[in-house]
Amino acid sequence: MGDLSRRELAAQLATVRAQIRRAQANNTPLTDTARHVIADLTREAQLRRALIWRDAAREDFQRERATTGAAPGDASLAAIRRTLKTRRATTHQRRHFARAALTRTDAVSDKIHAELRFRERLPDHAPHRPYHRGELPDWVADRHALVHPETPEH
Repeated sequence: MGDLSRRELAAQLATVRAQIRRAQANNTPLTDTARHVIADLTREAQLRRALIWRDAAREDFQRERATTGAAPGDASLAAIRRTLKTRRATTHQRRHFARAALTRTDAVSDKIHAELRFRERLPDHAPHRPYHRGELPDWVADRHALVHPETPEH
């Protein structure tokens, strides 16, 4: 049952359901073989529904590929060339969009880094007014520099 494609499984389940309806309408019991086939098909459908979407897609792709029977040489050369041309164009377009997005990102990060450098160079307080009447005038030694925590002691 695991080798059936999605369409084949759905078709067989529809056939089995029609068989069940006919048996119920005619009040005839199902054979053991029919019950086993019904149970196997139902179990397979439940297992496929329980799969994560990514695993289900991968298995569907593998089943479809195995059941189509198309040999690699069946496609014409013109069809292969069209496919490759389309893929190249799509890849080129994706690269173009990725480069544009990267350029925009670089511009934003450059602005951020410039702002950070600017903030490092500027003081975090307003400039003080010079005071020339103390023991030492500010033009000789800035009094704020004397009381700054990073100024070394004498």
